Amino acid sequence: MILNSLSQNAVDIFWQRCGAAEFSYDLFPQLIELAFPIKIVRLPTLSLHNIEIWLARRGGNYTFNCQSRAVRGCLVAYSGKGILFIDSQDEQQQQIFTIAHEVGHFLLDYWIPRQDAIAKMGSEIEGVLDGHRDPTHGERLKALFNKISVGIHINLMERGTLSNSDIWEIEDNADRVALGLLAPPDLLQPAIDALVGSYEERLVTLSSILSEQYSLPNIIAQGYAVSLLSHFGHGNSWVERMGLR
Repeated sequence: MILNSLSQNAVDIFWQRCGAAEFSYDLFPQLIELAFPIKIVRLPTLSLHNIEIWLARRGGNYTFNCQSRAVRGCLVAYSGKGILFIDSQDEQQQQIFTIAHEVGHFLLDYWIPRQDAIAKMGSEIEGVLDGHRDPTHGERLKALFNKISVGIHINLMERGTLSNSDIWEIEDNADRVALGLLAPPDLLQPAIDALVGSYEERLVTLSSILSEQYSLPNIIAQGYAVSLLSHFGHGNSWVERMGLR
């Protein structure tokens, strides 16, 4: 789950928008709302039905094309803006990660493709992107809409495991952005290089650092620790498994 080119670009854009703001996990939600046209909404026992009710009360009638179920987070984006729903009953660490994950979706799946389309075709293309008009023949020929949402963009952070490979890749990239924002690899490298002991001991120590100092949920911290150790050359090598290190 180390940054790839797509997720690194999203992280770079995030910090460009935020300027030189000092990072704080407690202030992370406020930082997002100041830097991007995003509103963060916390609802207890978050479900698709609860989100539909919240939207309807504000004149934004929308119905999910599926049965209601519990989700950790949900991004609803339209007209260049986003509403980020999270479950207020989740632990604080999980809430922060959910926010960062959904920001990853906002940037990768909505904001960046939309800004690219506007830069290439001008602001008049916003009418197409927002579903107010159909694209002209010339706009279709440019084939810019294959990966751009038209109308209301929805993304859900499921509580269960997703098996579809395309969905998995989308979720994986959002996770990479979240981890790149909350626990940047380059910032962690000195601490990783200083780790001693067996692979299991290094893994436990790094997982604790990620959870306690970087506010990652335990299960996320453990998986990220495995990736970081391998990335920086401190993984569970075959030499160590043979007891020769």
